[in-house]
Amino acid sequence: MADIETRPLNGVDMEVLGELFTRAHAGGEPLTVELSTRLRWRDGLATEGSGGTFRIDDPVDRTHHTFRSDLPVPLAGSDTGLAPTEMLLAATAACVTATLVELATAEGIRLDRVDVATATTLDARGALGVEGVPVGPGDITLRFDIDADADQERLQALTQAAVDASPTASAVTRPTSIRAELNR
Repeated sequence: MADIETRPLNGVDMEVLGELFTRAHAGGEPLTVELSTRLRWRDGLATEGSGGTFRIDDPVDRTHHTFRSDLPVPLAGSDTGLAPTEMLLAATAACVTATLVELATAEGIRLDRVDVATATTLDARGALGVEGVPVGPGDITLRFDIDADADQERLQALTQAAVDASPTASAVTRPTSIRAELNR
């Protein structure tokens, strides 16, 4: 196991992070990231999926990362995986956390622990087609527990900056179009 003195700050490759910050802030050119996933319906309300291709410069195969989604029994599922809304909460928390770690690392802040609990509520009637009932989750709460070499005020500013800079949080909070295409 690596000695704590030789480990990169927060386990982040500073050379790669530095290159990303340089590219992001140089010349105004987009730093385009392409992502994809694959999903297959299995049975009942269960689906299984995997990563697809990730690309910044060269494509990276991500199909070895898999997941399963299902609904809990009270919603007619088999409870064999996280519900899709739970996956949305987890994806949001994971992205905000990764962004927080990047920002903290860039500022030289050592993180010893970051735990995030997420929560939302929704009215299932919307998903069941009841007219006038909104479909999907309401407000999302991210509750952070952080041990770091920064004071409370700095950590609060970092968590808000991470939410503001998180692509997944942005997709949840701003209008994002979804185009459904049928490939028969």
